[in-house]
Amino acid sequence: MSIQNAMLIDPSEKARIFYDKTLLEIEKYNQIIGEKTKEIEEYQRLKSELTEMSKKLHHEILAPIGSIGCVKAQVNNPNEIFVFLGENYFVERNPFQTIEIIDRRIKAFTEFIQNLEKQKENMQRLLNMTTNVLAVRCIIRVYRVTHKKLDT
Repeated sequence: MSIQNAMLIDPSEKARIFYDKTLLEIEKYNQIIGEKTKEIEEYQRLKSELTEMSKKLHHEILAPIGSIGCVKAQVNNPNEIFVFLGENYFVERNPFQTIEIIDRRIKAFTEFIQNLEKQKENMQRLLNMTTNVLAVRCIIRVYRVTHKKLDT
């Protein structure tokens, strides 16, 4: 859209466009918050499984074999865990160190969600202000129309 076309748009139409875009942003924030919350839940499940595994010397599992199926297997040394660091780097850690890493990741995701919640609140305030502007604009328009009828 060019600058000239933008100047031709009615201010109430601009407010409606802003309102719609703000609603879309809030929906995106809600979606991201939901995804990150699920990731936190997965990390918490992993943390509890690691805690249980570290208490036993042998642990029975179902090991996946490609897309074919699963085979019963036994973990003989649950104290050696490979932790993914990113960029295809893994490190070997014991369960307690792994739980510390998981706690740090949960904390980072929680802080990220809190920041998104703050941004969402700010967007909601903008949305409320836009709604108020649109409402005032409608009141002014109705007032002008009724006032013109009274003058004639």
